[in-house]
Amino acid sequence: MTCEYCNGNVNTSALCCEHCGRIVEPHATGTLECEHHPIPAIGLCVVCARPVCSDCAVVHDHRIFCGSPEHPKLFEEYELLYIAESEFEVDLIRRNNPDATLQFRTFPYSDHWTLVFDGRMNGVRLFVHREAATQARDYLKARDLIE
Repeated sequence: MTCEYCNGNVNTSALCCEHCGRIVEPHATGTLECEHHPIPAIGLCVVCARPVCSDCAVVHDHRIFCGSPEHPKLFEEYELLYIAESEFEVDLIRRNNPDATLQFRTFPYSDHWTLVFDGRMNGVRLFVHREAATQARDYLKARDLIE
């Protein structure tokens, strides 16, 4: 399905668009409460997955961020490559990294919420610096982790 806010491709079972963070249909706004206020969230921060309402959301380049000032900058410098099942899987990816220059940044959903974009109940968002994205993508493809 296509996100009505950013036109990104969204998994049909997804709660939010992984490109812009907006809650998608059929999960109409109201499904999730803001982490800071007892009102409906409009989406999840595209970096850390913190649910935010319209008062808390910081919208930058049509993407939703929480109030953390470093997240928009991080999103400009890093690319989301993979959503791992667990911290253990991330640790395996890091340990088997043949090139120590691939520096991954991770954000576990459990730090904020247990819902993730494709409906799983756990997960860790794996980011890599944009300059190393092609190399990191090839590394993950070689291990059949991404297509």
